Amino acid sequence: MVLKFFLFALLLLLISCSIPERDNPYDPKNPNYILKNACWSPSSPSRQEGPLVELDVIIRDFPVTSPGFEEFDSQKGDNRKCNGDNATKGMVGNTLYYDKANCLKENIIAKDGDPDYIRYRYCARPMPANLMCYGENLQSWYSDGGQARTIYDIMTLAQKNDGRYEIMYNNTTLVNWNGYGATAGYFPLDKYDDYTWGKQSLAAWCPSQTDAIGTCATWWAQGGPKEPDAAIKVANNQSNLRKDLHNFGFTIVGSAEFKYVDANNDNIAFTGDDDMWVFIDGELVMDLGGVHQALSDSVSINNIARARGWADGTMHSINFFYAERQTPESNLRLAFRLTDLSPPRFGAPRILKVESNAREAMIWVSTKLDFESLGKFQGSDQFPIIIIRPDSKDVEGYKLSSIEFVGSDGSNGYVYIITGSVCESKNDCTNKLSCEDTLSLSFNVTHGDLVDAGYSDSKGFTLPDESWYVKSSTGKPATKLSWIELVPTGL
Repeated sequence: MVLKFFLFALLLLLISCSIPERDNPYDPKNPNYILKNACWSPSSPSRQEGPLVELDVIIRDFPVTSPGFEEFDSQKGDNRKCNGDNATKGMVGNTLYYDKANCLKENIIAKDGDPDYIRYRYCARPMPANLMCYGENLQSWYSDGGQARTIYDIMTLAQKNDGRYEIMYNNTTLVNWNGYGATAGYFPLDKYDDYTWGKQSLAAWCPSQTDAIGTCATWWAQGGPKEPDAAIKVANNQSNLRKDLHNFGFTIVGSAEFKYVDANNDNIAFTGDDDMWVFIDGELVMDLGGVHQALSDSVSINNIARARGWADGTMHSINFFYAERQTPESNLRLAFRLTDLSPPRFGAPRILKVESNAREAMIWVSTKLDFESLGKFQGSDQFPIIIIRPDSKDVEGYKLSSIEFVGSDGSNGYVYIITGSVCESKNDCTNKLSCEDTLSLSFNVTHGDLVDAGYSDSKGFTLPDESWYVKSSTGKPATKLSWIELVPTGL
């Protein structure tokens, strides 16, 4: 029955302002977290596969006035030149620095005793070395505070015919990033004006006012590339230049875990401008530093593994540090084949693993969950989770009675204990998650989302509208189905 508004408001007041959390955090060896007579997901918490994979990325935006951005060093004749055809090698040290003291609790993964390159990979940054190409400012490019404006986001890579995953934007890839028309290049911050320094540059090479013609003359008339408002003034006055207005000043930090499998011949490749540094287990393996034209490099995981003596089947981490610091181009191609890539923590929540008995279920979720988006399900006639049975396309609903946050299981996800019942119809919610039948679970979606994915909802279990999406603690909604199978005990 639909609750009246005042009853719903009262319910929200009675529920705590956060999901209840246990005093003793999750530990797989703790008998309190071993469900007896349970059925479970058929494997360890799911890793990524299929046509798309996602990487957690931290993007930091900087104004054109920041040291190291829009510097046009090749025109100054000093010995710190960093524009040109070649990388500026040696800008960073050979090992990553892990900022343990300032690492937020939610960014610390894995357990005490695990290596820093896994436990603190979200709080890693390279250290400056030779100070070339404005490298003395390098730590600020990959740290919060100062002039950095930070966005936690997802980078999506598509699977290619050879099995590798790739993201590629270059001078032939046309995308309408800023809403004014398609241009070539990579400008992920153009859509985030409210959270960044905004679009402060034009896609033009305008190093000096001397002999400036065309677009450059117009730009310099408003103050030039180091004047924050100059480019937007030009675009406002000349509509034909609006599509060339972009955010060219940002850095990206990406990280993930993967499994070393010798037979898979995994690898990483990059092409782009400007800086790109790649670290494996905290050790530098790719050095394409500096402001330069698009350059390429690649790394064989097998070569690294043999040099370092890795055992087959062990887990390792990758961190990459990218910077776009100079007009007129922004190129990025990142391609890799990495086995059992860890799921992202910054994206939409998805269920990674389930263990269940007749009384309760433990679920592993890729991100921390938002309480408000879950709390309203309790006592309502809506369903946060849907269920599909083998050889069926018609979903059933899971009515939530309670949810409790247990803790983090490192890169395997966040652990919750839920209670509730399986509903064969909206008026028949007498069943529990059964260990006798194979089932698949996903966070619920709207009717249109479900139908688009090839399923049916003849019993009306899907969400009534987008306001009911289950969300992460950072506000990302689970808008797509992501099934996890629950198999009977003994299979």
